[in-house]
Amino acid sequence: MRNDPATIDLPDDELDIVNVYANWLYSSSVPTAAPNKPTKIAREAETLFTTLAKAYAFGAKVIDTCFKNTVLAAFIEVVRVSHWSPGSESMSIIYGCTPVDFTLVAPDCGFHRV
Repeated sequence: MRNDPATIDLPDDELDIVNVYANWLYSSSVPTAAPNKPTKIAREAETLFTTLAKAYAFGAKVIDTCFKNTVLAAFIEVVRVSHWSPGSESMSIIYGCTPVDFTLVAPDCGFHRV
């Protein structure tokens, strides 16, 4: 039993990612603010994709399919707005938390198992 039954210890999870999940529980949305300056689009979009990928992995860990679906929709929205695709870091995070025989299908987004 835990010392404090009202506290959940998540030592392996980043606070920012747990906050994304907690905010989603109350607002039903996840961050999708894409950068608006062309010189920053690639770098900032990949930072956002990495955050979303970590959020997806957290959703897999806590077995919350609804949250994972919301995160995937956010991926698609960021691609649509930024005209940039997720990079290898964010895709590695997502595929690192999915079963080997799972294929992620997201039309218009270019996601596929490499």
